[in-house]
Amino acid sequence: MRDEFIATGYTIPSIPTGVADASDTETTQPVRAFFAAPNPFTSETRLHFRVGTRGGAAVDVAIYNVAGQRVKTIASGHRSAGAYNASWDGRDESGTPVQSGVYFYRASIDGRQNVARLVHMK
Repeated sequence: MRDEFIATGYTIPSIPTGVADASDTETTQPVRAFFAAPNPFTSETRLHFRVGTRGGAAVDVAIYNVAGQRVKTIASGHRSAGAYNASWDGRDESGTPVQSGVYFYRASIDGRQNVARLVHMK
């Protein structure tokens, strides 16, 4: 079986390696799709991620500024296998609008980390 990674309208097929198919093991790849749209954004962006581990996984999705400070927690806790969408309205934990600039969206799913850049413009 060949997996595909789909992000923002582009499909990149995986390259066969001769390694056993993930469906032959207990789990599948924990993060299979990871992106934000629109990006750059002005008022709100949708964050997309997937939990691929059978039985679910611990999830922590958050927004960070360029100094590495957590600005907003988007999702936290256990999630069942499946695709998830969450939104960020450009506000911090206290509800204050953040400044225009570069931010990072980090998804930690079952201990695996993925980071993507977000650009917020007012």
